[in-house]
Amino acid sequence: MSSIWDKILSLDQHANTLDEFRVRTKSGAIFSIIALVSMFVLFCSEFYSYVSTTNVDHLVVDSSKGSLMKITFDVTFPSMPCAVIALEAADVSGQKQNNVMHHIHKHRLNKEGVEIGFKEKHEVGGTIKTRKELNTKAVANETRAKAKCGSCYGAETEELRCCNTCQQVREAYRKKGWAFSVLDDIAQCSKEGFVDSVEDQKGEGCNIEGWLEVPRVAGNFHFAPGKSFQHAHLVMTNVLTFTMEKWNVSHTIKKLTFGETFPGLTNPLEGTVKTLKTGTGMYQYYTKVVPTEYNYRNGRKSIVSNQYSATQHFRTITSITSKGLPGLFIFYDISPIRVRIEEESQSFTTFLTSLCAIVGGVFTVMSLLDQWTHRTFKSGRRGVLGR
Repeated sequence: MSSIWDKILSLDQHANTLDEFRVRTKSGAIFSIIALVSMFVLFCSEFYSYVSTTNVDHLVVDSSKGSLMKITFDVTFPSMPCAVIALEAADVSGQKQNNVMHHIHKHRLNKEGVEIGFKEKHEVGGTIKTRKELNTKAVANETRAKAKCGSCYGAETEELRCCNTCQQVREAYRKKGWAFSVLDDIAQCSKEGFVDSVEDQKGEGCNIEGWLEVPRVAGNFHFAPGKSFQHAHLVMTNVLTFTMEKWNVSHTIKKLTFGETFPGLTNPLEGTVKTLKTGTGMYQYYTKVVPTEYNYRNGRKSIVSNQYSATQHFRTITSITSKGLPGLFIFYDISPIRVRIEEESQSFTTFLTSLCAIVGGVFTVMSLLDQWTHRTFKSGRRGVLGR
């Protein structure tokens, strides 16, 4: 039995020295303290790396089809009243996108930027936009037909034969491409006091916030005074009673996203402030939307969203015949490449290996330094005694 243990003991690579042959020095004690402190600091750093995650990006071809993209925004116009500001969406060909799902509200602001009154629901392109309202659109049309049929003043169409409100007259004129100019001659507008509402809100601002869902194709959406229409190869607005130069399109973009938020997402246009002291113009923002998929490491549901880059351009508009409209225009184009972000973290075995490397490395380095210091000090003492 003893022979077996002798063979086992012969394999010992860590033979201990007897205490009688050990020499304890001050330098050894100092290096031991330094070693313990160093190991503690390195251990904390390694543990932080173990519990934290890093993001790794992968580029793949975006093969998604027929999906919708949700655009969320919060924009403030300090010098443009809510009575005239309108939001419209269009595709890459310039065709207006109607029946766009959306949920948008306007809020009037006084000269100091303080909200006044109540939020007002806003419709894009004059159409009903929530899913609940889309399901009841047919019922609403039937009810309108039974009600008193107001005149559209020659702008009647198959879809809109009766204009009982000023908004419906404006929409009918827009579809015909006619200028909506002499408001006092339109009974619906006089009754609703559209001109008076614009004058009452003179000097006020407007905050417009909400979201809209658009097809995943290149397009744009814009905020402008009144709704636009094509006339004699020019893009014009149906609010022509008021001079073009009076529209101050100064604005602040508080929020602009093209999907859900995810860790590490940055939106370059958020916080943009543009101030126009004189005249009017057309602010254009060109964005490149990149589809993005964020995958968590702990099994949570992945987030399918978008991130974007942006450039900007400003063009001064001097008259109503100038090309373009005063307002804020945001153009977006969809990238064919999808970014897949994967959360990754250090494995437990890698963590243990790093700890062993820290302990072994620190002890080895400190032992070498201690031996070198001890020998140098010992050689110095011998030299002094030899003299």
